[in-house]
Amino acid sequence: MSFETRAGTCGPGPDPGPRLDGQCRCPTCGAIQPWQDECRRCRTELVVLRRIAEETVRVRYCLLEALKENEQKIAGRLAERLVDLSPTPFHRALLKFSKNRI
Repeated sequence: MSFETRAGTCGPGPDPGPRLDGQCRCPTCGAIQPWQDECRRCRTELVVLRRIAEETVRVRYCLLEALKENEQKIAGRLAERLVDLSPTPFHRALLKFSKNRI
């Protein structure tokens, strides 16, 4: 999914923004490990979890770019998507902030 702003496109392409790094916690056994497609301890498939995490990072990056470019409608839609992907208190605050700017 890509988003058009006055500054250009934010999304998949040569440079879609920041990359996922760090570690993940297996939702099945709780093992903390570098991002991989499979848990090293219990062999649970982590591909979907990784894709959600990558999409969350990408949408958050695009949201901040939209806010920087004063693209309120796009920022509102991105904030809603971000909360759908990861309903953390910070992401809810970004949604509230984005909606108040419209």
